[in-house]
This record gives sequence, structure tokens and C-alpha cells, in this order.
Amino acid sequence: MAKSIWDEFKDLFKTKEQRDEEKRQGINDALEREKDIVGQLEELDKQYQDSIKEEEPDLEKLFPSDSGLREHEYEAATDEEIESAAKAVNDEEKAAKQKKLQNDYDADVSDVENDKAEKKRKLDEQYSALDSKYAAKGEDAKDGALKQGVSRGSILSSVLGELSAQKQSEGDAAKASYQNSVAALDDKLSSLERELNGALEQLDMQSAVDLTKQINELKKERNKEVQKWDKYNDDIRNRQAKFAYEREQDINKYLSEQENKKQQRELEQQRQEEKYGYQGEKQKNYAKRYDIAYDFYMSLDPSIALAAFEASPNMRYYLGLYYDQLKKELRSRSGSNTQYIF
Repeated sequence: MAKSIWDEFKDLFKTKEQRDEEKRQGINDALEREKDIVGQLEELDKQYQDSIKEEEPDLEKLFPSDSGLREHEYEAATDEEIESAAKAVNDEEKAAKQKKLQNDYDADVSDVENDKAEKKRKLDEQYSALDSKYAAKGEDAKDGALKQGVSRGSILSSVLGELSAQKQSEGDAAKASYQNSVAALDDKLSSLERELNGALEQLDMQSAVDLTKQINELKKERNKEVQKWDKYNDDIRNRQAKFAYEREQDINKYLSEQENKKQQRELEQQRQEEKYGYQGEKQKNYAKRYDIAYDFYMSLDPSIALAAFEASPNMRYYLGLYYDQLKKELRSRSGSNTQYIF
């Protein structure tokens, strides 16, 4: 904005320090106002950057991260699981053997009990036969006595007493034989029970030994299997690590080559632009930037416009090749005669 003649007149009475301070303040105010156009320049820059943005390479497609290698998933049984499984099998086998021992024992006991019952039946038959036998002999003795006329005499009583004694003797003999046989059978039952208890105790001890042996074998087999798959998975992990390292090296090499090519293209473009200026859409974009900056700085007081422009932290980036052109315009304007307002 041009100064009035009155402003110029008042400046004659200001010290150099006052004039320098007013200039600094004017530049700061201009830079503060410049923020209004920086947003527009940013948007134009974004539009241009988006238009030249190269598509990011599909690194996953170019360099697949999947090596195709797979670890073997193996969950080894714990000691507790092995012991529990082995005990379940051992208990089942032990129960089957116990059942067989018990069945054999029960069959033998049944045979002995049947023998005892048979001997009791035979004893009862002997008692019955003795009753019949001596009942007949008693009747014969009575008949003989009647025929002889001594049915009530001492002779008959004596004969009947002898018959009773004989019957008792034979009965006692039969009973003694029965008792001896039963005693022998009872001894056999006791022997069978002792044999069963001994076999069951032996089975308990053998089952405990077998269980310990089976557990140790299962643990040994488990450990061998774990070692096999651990070795396999270690090899897979090493190969995967090698694959990942080589993939990273290949990617870095590829990106470095692409970056070098990009830098060469940009360097060549920069040479061409320095020689022939911006072209195409880039020229149109930067021309818009120039127009925005031009309108803003031309609206400033000529005495500070150039200094504010040079102090700007943004203009060199946003204007590019147009920076020096606008700077030249502002310098030319700042050096023209001052216009006064009357």
C-alpha cells in the first residue's frame, strides 16, 4: 500500500532505529498474513504430489513372505498323562487276571462243596439203610422170640440191645468216615483260599513291576519323538530365518535400485526444467502458485514486500523456478519511485 505524503513527511523525524523497528514489525506482520495463502499453496502442492506419486511396489507379490516351510505341530504327552494312561491299561489287565483267578477259585470251591454235599447225601443214605437194616433185624428177633415163647424175656432184650449197639457202631463208623472226608475237603478249601490269596498278592507285585516298566517305555518313546520333531522344527526355523534374511536383502537391493532410478529421473527432469522450464501439468500448477504469491506480495508495501518475501520460510519451496522470477518483480517494484497519496 502506497504511503501518503504526510507519512513520508513524518518519517523524516524518525530515528534509524525507529524506522528499522517499524520495518521488522512490518515484515513480521506480512509473514503472519502470509499464512492465509500458505494453505492454498499447500493444497496445490498436494495436488501435484498426488499426480506424480508412483504406485508403491507390491513387495509381497514380488517377494512372497511365505517360504512354504511349515513346522510340525506336536504336543507331547506329559508325565502325568503317560502315567494315567499306563495305569488305566494296567488296571484293566490286572482286573481281568483277578477275575480269572477268582473264577477258577470259585469253580474249585464249587467242586469241593459239591463233593461235601455228595458225601452228606451218602451219609444220610447210610443212616437210612442202617435204620432199615436194624429195624428188620429187630422184627426178626421179635418174631423168633415169639416162636420160642420168650417175647418178654431177658433174651429178647439182650438181642435187641446188641442190635442197637451194632447199629450205633456202624453209624459211628459211617459218621467218622464222613467227618474225615469233610475235614479233608475243608483242608482243600483252605488250601484253595491260600493259593488264591498268594496268586492275588503275586499279581499285585507283578502288576506294579509291569506298570513301572510300561511307564518308563512310554516316556522313553515320548522323549525320542520329541527330540525328533524338535530337531525337525529347529531345521525349519533355521531355513525360515535364512529365507527371511535373503528376502530382506533382495527387497533392499530392489528398493535401492528403484530409488537410484527415481533419482536419475528426477535429476534429468531437473536439468530439463532448468533449461526449458516447467512443462505440462506441472507448469500449470506452479503458475497458479505464482499467481497466488504474486497477488499477495504485490498487496504489501513495496518497502517491505521484498524483505518479507526473502524472509519467508515457505516461498522458495512452493514457487520452485518461479521464486527468482517473483523476487525480480518485487525488487524492481521496490526500486521504483514512491507514490504519494494527497
